[in-house]
Amino acid sequence: LFRSYSEAIARALGMGDDFCVCIAHAARLHDIGHAVMHDTLLAHTAAPGSVEEFMLRQHAQRGSDVLAGTLDRRLQMASEIARCHHEYWNGSGYPAGLRGTRIPLAARICTLAEAYDEWTSAQPAQSPTQIRCRLEAQAGNRFDPALTEALIGLVARGADREIDARALARSEEHTS
Repeated sequence: LFRSYSEAIARALGMGDDFCVCIAHAARLHDIGHAVMHDTLLAHTAAPGSVEEFMLRQHAQRGSDVLAGTLDRRLQMASEIARCHHEYWNGSGYPAGLRGTRIPLAARICTLAEAYDEWTSAQPAQSPTQIRCRLEAQAGNRFDPALTEALIGLVARGADREIDARALARSEEHTS
């Protein structure tokens, strides 16, 4: 679902159709760096500051490297997203500690969309109020405040339910 949320946030920002379609495709590849990581690293949670955590954090750059050098604009955006989807608005993310608008817009959108997707899919389920509070608490820290405001607006209008329904229909088309 997070790729659908990414596209919806981009549309809410007034981005052009080309960007919106591109991000919907590129977002799928954000964690492609995991494909080149050893399975044992991916199988457990790494302790903060451990060698395992250091190695897991390399997936962002490795994913970007896998996608780099292409002329296809979707894969160029996917490389940017893979490299920067763990960068945080306040500069506390990785791999480069980028902050604010130095983080590519597509990566900022995907970071927010992925977190929203995780929070709305989590068990036990969280209430919409709890999720909104989490979003607001992270605006300006982890997330771009303007993007967070756009997502909260989408949710307030019920657009997230429409996105969920379209994504479900799309997945059913692909499985039948």
